[in-house]
Amino acid sequence: MEPDFFQSMDKFIMSALTTATQGKMAFYGGLFSTLFTSAFTLYLLVTGYQIIAGKYQKPLEDLIYNVAKICIITLFITNAGGWLDLSIMAIKGLKEGLAGGDPWFYLDQLWIKVQQVAAKLLKLDDADYVKVSGGIGALLTLLGGGLMLIVTALVYLAAEYTILLMSVTAPIFVFCLMFGFLRQMFNNWLQAIFSSILTITFASIVMMGAIRFINLIFTEMVKQASSTNLMTMGLMACVAGVVAGALVVLSSKAAGQIAGVSVNAAVQGMAMVGMGIGTGMAVKSTIGSTKGGMSGTKGLIHGSYEGGIGRKLDEKKSRGGAAMAGYGAARATRFVVQKIQQRRPR
Repeated sequence: MEPDFFQSMDKFIMSALTTATQGKMAFYGGLFSTLFTSAFTLYLLVTGYQIIAGKYQKPLEDLIYNVAKICIITLFITNAGGWLDLSIMAIKGLKEGLAGGDPWFYLDQLWIKVQQVAAKLLKLDDADYVKVSGGIGALLTLLGGGLMLIVTALVYLAAEYTILLMSVTAPIFVFCLMFGFLRQMFNNWLQAIFSSILTITFASIVMMGAIRFINLIFTEMVKQASSTNLMTMGLMACVAGVVAGALVVLSSKAAGQIAGVSVNAAVQGMAMVGMGIGTGMAVKSTIGSTKGGMSGTKGLIHGSYEGGIGRKLDEKKSRGGAAMAGYGAARATRFVVQKIQQRRPR
């Protein structure tokens, strides 16, 4: 058996999954950046009606805050300036840092130790014909170690695949922050990421403990093993493997519960940090990602002008995503102003 079996398996599987999902994040980002224009226009229209109905105590402050929040969300959806890539890299770095290294390396180390213990048990049996005690002890050791390795490998694969899948679909769930009724989807997405990271962390701790225990068994075996206790030591190794596998399963459940408790505080903290970026940088990056440079700015100004003077959509001369965003915002603002003027007492 190769000493890096589990590491090679992880590289092969994750490489295949990465190839299958390559380009999907950019595709989803482009798709939802296209929907941003309509969503932003709809938001301004609904907010305008709410302001008219007196639903806001501080309409101007709330409108500025929400527009800045939407611009920051768009900053991540379109991956402007590589912000989304940096966030994904931070998630992967957090996973590796909390795990204390490559978790698959621990699996390979444990697999080597299990084979050494099984081989030692079989060798210590000095029977002339059939090595019953050593064979049963070695079989029990391999069964316990194999069960632990299979369970842990499946837990690791599920956690890493979840992180990969959630990273690829990040633009979809970040877009959900734009609307309050979809915010729970973002919370669930973030919870899945935290749960996977904590699962790998807890499972790695269990694996390191199992390696120490197997080393202890191996050391004691060399000192005390005889033909009378080979099956007992094999049973000890089997029990250790079963218990470690059960602890890995329990650790994954505990990680899900902890992530569910902490996700709301994490969302609030991320929102505060995100708002600290500043409205100006967010708007500038959004315009640049929509059409690029000064052309996007000119399109936004031209579209805002045409929407402000009340030009119809089929008569609009400006083109591009930035122009449409400015046009929609100006039309919605014009509509709100007209309604307010109509409600004034004459």
